Amino acid sequence: MQVLINLLKNAYEAIDMLTDKASSELCIQTAFLEGQVVIAITESGIGIEPEKAGEIFEYGKSDKGSSGFGLYYCKIFLENNGGTLRMSSQGMGTGSTFTSILIVSQTIPLFFSGLSAKHPPK
Repeated sequence: MQVLINLLKNAYEAIDMLTDKASSELCIQTAFLEGQVVIAITESGIGIEPEKAGEIFEYGKSDKGSSGFGLYYCKIFLENNGGTLRMSSQGMGTGSTFTSILIVSQTIPLFFSGLSAKHPPK
């Protein structure tokens, strides 16, 4: 959950750095594919310079004055649990997409105790 919160916070901050936020977008896509949970967060924020793309997951790297721990933590957490974290951006002014993939090792029940798709809580 902390990984998702951090990625969403970063997406919001990337959009907040824009001077014109009128056409800004944030999109969250999820999928369950072949035993993997895939979450892609795409934003129309400031983007990432191609020459910095390789270092954004390094500890202490940040262009926004933060500690540089957030993306480092996300990547390490996912990798230590059999997953991955990828970033793509076409450069400054183009936004970016962060895709996290986590392998699911157990079956997730479709129905939870007292809840179902037919009868959501009131």
